[in-house]
Amino acid sequence: WEVVGAKLASLDEVPWYGDGPRLLLVLGSDARPGQRVEGFRADSVHVVATVAATGQGSIVGIPRDSWVEASYGGNSKLTNTMASRGPAVVLETVKNLTALDLEGYLLTGFSGFEGLVDAFGGFSIDVPYGMSDPKSNAYFSSGVQEFDGADALAFARNRTDTPNGDFGRSFNHGRIMLAAMPEVQAMGIDELPGLLEILMAFVTTDLTAGDLLAIAATSYELDPNQVTNLVVPGRVGATSGGASVVFLGDGATEVFTDVADGVLDGDY
Repeated sequence: WEVVGAKLASLDEVPWYGDGPRLLLVLGSDARPGQRVEGFRADSVHVVATVAATGQGSIVGIPRDSWVEASYGGNSKLTNTMASRGPAVVLETVKNLTALDLEGYLLTGFSGFEGLVDAFGGFSIDVPYGMSDPKSNAYFSSGVQEFDGADALAFARNRTDTPNGDFGRSFNHGRIMLAAMPEVQAMGIDELPGLLEILMAFVTTDLTAGDLLAIAATSYELDPNQVTNLVVPGRVGATSGGASVVFLGDGATEVFTDVADGVLDGDY
């Protein structure tokens, strides 16, 4: 047995799920049903940070087309590093890019994401604006509504009918995570083993069982209103080798430095 966390309210102590903030990389592959998720592009790239002791956290989206120095050498779109080398390379590339102590990754694809949402029972989300996008099958009016897996996938995929394109889509991915959090918390931490069993049916990870359990447990301590969702800024409209790319600048570096303690304090 190994102690990986504890709720210590009876001792008038803050909850403990490991020292310091927990930071991991959440990846969404553009692999379609039946395709190997590790061998396709990373269309969704997010650093997720949690601080159980304070109930705070952060979701930081990194544009998929960010022009980065790959961990294996040379420059590439971030999204392409997974298609060529797999999620472990994306993790190392993002570690180098951000200088953050990321513990590991969670990865899923289209069918895994849809199945995961359905297995968890869906969630309620406040859609920020109306959508009518045939490419992603996203047809939603603004306002609070219930999403199943197909709805969540359509909402997550839409970038042509979303303000700021990929930046807006990445921000919506953070919205999905925040919307799902209260639904999971309502199930109670006693349900965590079963929820993790569901999770592992639809995602792949390099986290140990102990780390996965501890990081998942921190989600029960978070106040969704104290979790900041943002996408790092970048210069769009640029090209490299004929490909459209996003160049990250000082603003992105500031965000990465700020989130090292798990909490974004800056005014972005």
